[in-house]
Amino acid sequence: MSADQVRLLEGLLDVPDGSRFSQLERLRTPVTRTSGTGIFRALQRVGEVAGLGLGALDVGVVPRRRVWELARYGLEAKAPTLRRHPYARKLATLLATVRALEARSVDDALDRRG
Repeated sequence: MSADQVRLLEGLLDVPDGSRFSQLERLRTPVTRTSGTGIFRALQRVGEVAGLGLGALDVGVVPRRRVWELARYGLEAKAPTLRRHPYARKLATLLATVRALEARSVDDALDRRG
C-alpha cells in the first residue's frame, strides 16, 4: 500500500468534528429506507466506498478465508478497538473491511430498489 492509502485507511477510524461516529462506522451502516431518498443515499454510500480506491489492491497472497475473517471482524469491531491493534493487523483488518464493504454496499443499494 502507498502512504496515501495507509493514511486513508487510518482516517476511517477518526471521528469528524460534529459527529459521534467514525467514518468507518458511517460506511458500515446500511441505508434502511426503501424510498427515493433511501436509494440515493445507498448509491452515495456505494460511491464513497468505491471512491476509496482500495478495491484494486492485490490481496491474492492472503488466503481468502483469512481475508474474510478479518473483514467480518472489522465489520463488527468499534473504531477504538481497531485503533489499538498492532499496526500491520490494523491495516490488514481495515483493508479487508473496505473490500467487504464494496460488495455489501452494492448489495444494499440493489435491495433498496424495492
